[in-house]
Order: sequence, then structure tokens, then C-alpha cells
Amino acid sequence: MNTTQVNFDVIIVGGGLAGLSSAIHLSKAKLSVLLIEKNSYPKHKVCGEYISNEVLPYLDFLDLDVFKLGAKKINKFQLSTTKGKLISAPLPLGGFGISRFCLDEALANKAIENAVVILQDSAEDIQFLNDEFSVETKKTRVLRLE
Repeated sequence: MNTTQVNFDVIIVGGGLAGLSSAIHLSKAKLSVLLIEKNSYPKHKVCGEYISNEVLPYLDFLDLDVFKLGAKKINKFQLSTTKGKLISAPLPLGGFGISRFCLDEALANKAIENAVVILQDSAEDIQFLNDEFSVETKKTRVLRLE
């Protein structure tokens, strides 16, 4: 098995919304980040694609303007019954809709812009021994933080 010492402060496994956001956040704090994600970007993902406006200040902190990416504001909920009756309710806080394809791509690009290294691979095992983390990937590499 090929063991590689990597010179990163943090290794993140999984490049979905949480992993990408964390990688960007940590890179803004001047930490070096390796993100391991099994898929390439952009990718389609089944998702409701509604996000509450509560996250807008955080996305602003990450330097990501979702409305420049084409997000649409949502301030009303509607449900149609099987008999065609429409039920509506306001969404006081509101939110926005954006495709995961678009959002994931924008977050990945922002991460790369912030010097995050994205490794396309699958993590198969993570160990913490003797105060050291090691991540074994599918491509039979063991990555250890220096």
C-alpha cells in the first residue's frame, strides 16, 4: 500500500454542501485543506432545491451570491390536492430555489479559487492512531497529515 504524507492542515471527506462549505470556510481562515470527493463536479443530485434565507449571511461570508447564479426567491408555499384544490401559505422567512448542479459547481469553483485541493477518490477507511489521522482511499493510497 502506497503511503503519502500530505502537507495539509485539514482533510475533509465528502464534497457535498457541508464538505464544500467547510473547506471554503477553513481556507478563509488560512488553513490548507484537502477535500476528498468520489464524484466530479458539476453533478446532478436529487434534491428539493429549496434553501431558507437564514443561510444567506453565511453564503455571503463564503463570497457566494446565489442570485448571481440564477437563484429564484421563494416567499409562498403552495400545495395542490389530488382533487385540484390549491392550498397556499406565506413563508415569513422565505427562501430561494437553486439547482444543486449549479450550487455544487459554484461551491467547488470557490473552493478551488481559495486554494482547496480537491482529490477525486473514495475514502474507504479513516484511522486515528498515535495522535495521527490516516485516510485510506479506494486508489489504495493512505494519506497522513504531517
